[in-house]
Amino acid sequence: MTVYGLAVKDEKVLLARASNRSMWPGTWWLPGGGINFGESPTQCLVREFREETGLLVTPHTLTTVVSDITDLPDRSERIHSIRLLYTVDVRSGTVSSVGDDTTDDVVWHALADSAYLPLMPFVRDMLSAPLQGVPRGSAISSRHRDDTTLGAERPHLAVWRARGW
Repeated sequence: MTVYGLAVKDEKVLLARASNRSMWPGTWWLPGGGINFGESPTQCLVREFREETGLLVTPHTLTTVVSDITDLPDRSERIHSIRLLYTVDVRSGTVSSVGDDTTDDVVWHALADSAYLPLMPFVRDMLSAPLQGVPRGSAISSRHRDDTTLGAERPHLAVWRARGW
C-alpha cells in the first residue's frame, strides 16, 4: 500500500520526477511512497514528503483511493497497488531536489501544464478528478476511485505510448 500527497499552491501542484533508479524513470508522481511496517498512512506521507521534497507537511483529507493492477513484463509478474491520496499543507521547508534515490527532481508545475508531462497514469487520473478538501478556486477538486482495470492489460509504458504521453 502506498500513500501520496497533493500539495497545491497558486494553481501549481508539487510533483516529483522518478530517477533512473526507479522502475519508471523520467515520469512525474505526486510525492509519497510505500508504507513501512507499523507506520500509519499519515506518518508515511510526512516521512516521504520530507525525504523526497525537503518539505514538512500536514496531511488532511483522504480524497481518493486508487486500486490498479500492472503487468511488469521485465520481471514476469503482476502487481496490485492500492494508493491513498491525501491533501496536504506545506508547513515549512524549501523544495529540494536532493531526492531519495528514486526521485531526481521536485518542481511546482502549473496545473494546466501538467497534462503535457509524462505522468504516471494514476497521477493523471488523480489530477483530472475533482478532489475533496482542495480549496475552492483551485483548478482541481474529488471523487473516490476504484479502478481495477488501470494497467491490467498492459504495462504503464505501453499505455503512455498508446495515448501519446
